[in-house]
Amino acid sequence: MKFLRFVFKNVFRNKTRALLTMSSIVLILVLTVVLTSLLSSFEREDSSNKGGTRIFVQNTSGPFYFLPLSHRQKIEPIPGVLAVAPQVWFAGTYIDERPQNLFTQLTTDPDVWKTLFDEFTISPQDLAAWRAQRDSFIAGQQLIDRYHWKVGDRIELKGSWLQINLSLVLAGVYRGPDESVIYFHDKHLESSWLTRTGQTGTYILRAARPEDVARITEAIEAQFANGPAPVKAMPEKQFQLQFIEMLGNVKLLIRWILLAVLFTLVLIVANTMAMNARERVTEIA
Repeated sequence: MKFLRFVFKNVFRNKTRALLTMSSIVLILVLTVVLTSLLSSFEREDSSNKGGTRIFVQNTSGPFYFLPLSHRQKIEPIPGVLAVAPQVWFAGTYIDERPQNLFTQLTTDPDVWKTLFDEFTISPQDLAAWRAQRDSFIAGQQLIDRYHWKVGDRIELKGSWLQINLSLVLAGVYRGPDESVIYFHDKHLESSWLTRTGQTGTYILRAARPEDVARITEAIEAQFANGPAPVKAMPEKQFQLQFIEMLGNVKLLIRWILLAVLFTLVLIVANTMAMNARERVTEIA
């Protein structure tokens, strides 16, 4: 015990330096844990939950190139595919272009939406009303709370890359992991040049089981490999990560930051030990 008391007294010999050093170490350790968790989330396969059975199909040139609407009829018969829907990111302006008024606006097929997103919950009445009214949309509870929308309210969206304006009425509210999206009928874009030319943005489909995902993605890519519009099929998580990786190799950047943080920790500890040793030269002598 006498040695423990001796060590404790010398650790806090300079209280300010000791507190600053411990605070720095704690901060670095917290940052290390956060970065490690972030890196693990990028690399972890997400096939255990329902989102792990969703597959996105895009043009091989990238997500901002288009695909023929006729691809849907060729994807649906593939064994293991439960449902397929075309999806277009509308990117319209609501009220104004301030960040607080930005949210994701996606087209879909209401008849298969619940199959594609079965982890989302929506009342049967709201789902039926959405399917029945062509100019309607559904929104997540987060958006409902933000804008204080009520069922029956009408919103106006000004088109950006698609030069059409939409007038949509709220038919229902859904709850789920992501409540920051509105979904509306894909047929509502029939007057746009995109649909008139027989094209869509991407396809989203649902596999029956997580084990079917790899087989289905290979089958889809092989089916259109030699056609005029080849595709790239991928799980939902990979589809989302590609937008982050457009900024660069994010995972490599995180690893380098992690190494720099750990190296800084070593320097802090070494510097503290060196300062303590210099202050006690006379005692050691």
